[in-house]
Amino acid sequence: MMRSIEDAAARPQHDEGEGAETSASVPAVGVPPVPTSAFGAAAAAPATQVPEPLGDHDGLTVMSGDLRALREAATALPSEPEAPLFGDVRHPAEAGFVLQLPDGRNEPIDGMVVVGRAPSVSKIAGDKVPRLVTVDSVEHDISRNHVQLTVEGGTVVVTDLHSRNGTLIALPGKTPQKLRAGEPTSVITGTVIDLGSGVTLGVAQA
Repeated sequence: MMRSIEDAAARPQHDEGEGAETSASVPAVGVPPVPTSAFGAAAAAPATQVPEPLGDHDGLTVMSGDLRALREAATALPSEPEAPLFGDVRHPAEAGFVLQLPDGRNEPIDGMVVVGRAPSVSKIAGDKVPRLVTVDSVEHDISRNHVQLTVEGGTVVVTDLHSRNGTLIALPGKTPQKLRAGEPTSVITGTVIDLGSGVTLGVAQA
């Protein structure tokens, strides 16, 4: 049987179908096989792997457990006394004083107190309104503005307001003395202030 030169040429022992099967069964070099899910769909791998945060904490938010721990730690540590600022001198609260009136009432001595038959003020220092206390005698010889009381540096200061009959003060255990008109005088608790005609005032602790 005669064959042509082309037919006589050496050919591979497998046909095209076998070669196709062999090439298809060999995976491409450098390309890993794509895993499939249980349902046959390819599971796509993320392009960039981002590490998941530990637990539910994102590193920024204070969790309730952390806040509780911080509070317990704060209460466990002894608190240190606050250091005073430079030049910050703290004085104890000044004791209050009251003015004992002839009828048994007590008037607090806070700010300025003006005592007289018909007290009034024509000038007000700043926004402080003086306390006006009215006292009278049978002879009506007490001046309209007779005496003024203030508290300065924890001490009661008495000033005669140029009254007609003057003002006497008697410190505990001391002889009564007459105030100079318009001159402030410091007194202590237990001092008696005599306005005349039997009208006296007492300085007492609040």
